[in-house]
Amino acid sequence: MPQRLWCGLSASPKWLALLPWLTGKHIQHVSPTVEDFIGAVMAAGVPEAHAGFFAAFAKAIEAGEFEATGSDLGKLIGRKPTAVRAFLQTVYA
Repeated sequence: MPQRLWCGLSASPKWLALLPWLTGKHIQHVSPTVEDFIGAVMAAGVPEAHAGFFAAFAKAIEAGEFEATGSDLGKLIGRKPTAVRAFLQTVYA
């Protein structure tokens, strides 16, 4: 049986495709409805207002609002940002 990855309302398919490669396991992506997401987050103790904010943020990701690339993050944190592949390898490998 594949592992299920419940990572909010949406996630970048290119990031999700890296996880089986890193873990050697088949991982099924599950994208809940907004209502299910808010309910699950609230059941974990998150206040309703915060849960709604998280859901709105996830919907913005789904709409591609954060797909831009540039050097702003590196300037802000004062170093080169960690690539997604390297981050996922550190966390899941």
